[in-house]
Amino acid sequence: MLLIPHYVEHPFYSNPALHLLYISDENRVVPFQNAIEQVVSEGCCVAEIGAGCGILSRAAARAGAKKVYAIEKEPEILRFAERVIISAGMQDSVSLIFGSSFSISLPEKVDVLIAEIIGGIGNDEGISSVIEDARGRFLKSGGAIIPKKIDVFICPVCAEEAYSQISSVYEKDLIVAPYEARRPFKAYYEIIGMPPSELLSKPERLDAIDLYGHTEIFFRRKFRFSVSRNARFTGFAAWFVTELTGDVILDTSPWAPPTCWGQSYFAIKHTVPVVRGDVIELIFSAMHDKQAKRPYYVWEGTVNRKAGNKKPFYESNFQGEIEALEPEKRAIG
Repeated sequence: MLLIPHYVEHPFYSNPALHLLYISDENRVVPFQNAIEQVVSEGCCVAEIGAGCGILSRAAARAGAKKVYAIEKEPEILRFAERVIISAGMQDSVSLIFGSSFSISLPEKVDVLIAEIIGGIGNDEGISSVIEDARGRFLKSGGAIIPKKIDVFICPVCAEEAYSQISSVYEKDLIVAPYEARRPFKAYYEIIGMPPSELLSKPERLDAIDLYGHTEIFFRRKFRFSVSRNARFTGFAAWFVTELTGDVILDTSPWAPPTCWGQSYFAIKHTVPVVRGDVIELIFSAMHDKQAKRPYYVWEGTVNRKAGNKKPFYESNFQGEIEALEPEKRAIG
């Protein structure tokens, strides 16, 4: 099992070594390549947002696209992609564009829009707002989007190995990184290799992201989980299942082949022993921080034990000033 802290603003995305890890993950890359082969036809135009080193843009060119616009906002990664595109002899068909998709324009509208910027719980990299903007400005009427939709699931877990690492590995209860320091329970994590046996209940749908429509990034939702076995409740795991095309699915659940997304782990600082039949009530909120462009999260609730006592919990990865949600965004789904 591998445990990786997840941060909203992550400087490691500009590290080419991280992108080499991504493209070596066949369980991540191959489904996207299969979807591209199904959707991209000879002579069409394609735009990829968050192109990284260009592996999917190259797949679109190989599938017959006459022009691919590869948009990337990290300058070091764009330079790396340029070398890769030139070495592949694709510089005529793949045009690299530096910048955020929100601030650039394309010389023409495209037939296919690709964005492999799915966060561990779907929208934590802002894919729905990115696609909604690009869909209106870049995509032809009737054009295709890869992925089509993303379903996110959440479940209470007994992840004692991960919890032990969080609570004991970091000296003085502090994670120190090149760009910030924070308490280990003021973050959430990616677990690579979580076994299904660590789940404590039936998963519930946390979010449903429709890339052809509008999905709120900020929300507050309630869940009620019935514990299926005696264990120690250490937090929640979340993952996504995305439909890339009609019959190409990418699944990051604990039952699926592992990917470098893993499962997102939202730990609680004070674990709770539970028995079969106990009920865990969760309110999960995706909130807006004025200093950040992506959601921050709050996971809070109560463990209702059959013995009659209740154990509350409250955790978040907020670091800045919380901006109050508008009333319609506080609706409980």
